[in-house]
Amino acid sequence: MHITTRMAASLVLAAAPVSEIAAAVIDVPVTPLIVRIYDAQALPPSQDQSALREAQAILAEAGIAAEWVPCASGVTAARCAIPLGGAELAVRVVTAPPQPYSARLALGYSLVDARTRSGALATVYLDRVRWLAAAATADVAALLGRAIAHEIGHLLLGTPHHGPFGVMRATWSRQLVRNSRPKEWRFSGHEAKQMRAAVSARRAPNATTAPVEAGAWQAAAGGHTNPQ
Repeated sequence: MHITTRMAASLVLAAAPVSEIAAAVIDVPVTPLIVRIYDAQALPPSQDQSALREAQAILAEAGIAAEWVPCASGVTAARCAIPLGGAELAVRVVTAPPQPYSARLALGYSLVDARTRSGALATVYLDRVRWLAAAATADVAALLGRAIAHEIGHLLLGTPHHGPFGVMRATWSRQLVRNSRPKEWRFSGHEAKQMRAAVSARRAPNATTAPVEAGAWQAAAGGHTNPQ
């Protein structure tokens, strides 16, 4: 994803079981996926839950039932201390290193193994999401949810490349965020099919995780912004 200084559409969805959301919008089996959320930024609970509902709804429309595991909570600390399972991802929400908002900046990135076309770790920069939301007069929680869904898309699609439209588009301008409609922030049918297949493969009993050399990992930059 990329941040561009023109964005403003927002959407906050009411809470509902993800299986019900998915069943209402697609006619395919729902594929469960566990996602650990490491939030070092201490978002207000209302914004945090709204962002996760937005990401959950986007994934649900792709046939993926995301279960969030908050890893900043003492209740789930033990679960977050063990290695990731095959059908489990981790997303960090952090502050980016200081950098002037005067160039093409990434809202986040994902670590993707170029050989196996898979990944499990992603990062979203909350400060850049907030900046873009303010510049586009958009809802921070909705934009954060879309950024989280975008990075999960990279991990499941197993590629640093972007799509021409939808939530996997490369550049997120202020104008786009401001004027787009909620349905423009979804995965394409082809992307959704690939993502469901990827989760199913990870959940297979005989699925194995091949050792990954450091050089095989590529950072897939999330949406970018071009301040103007």
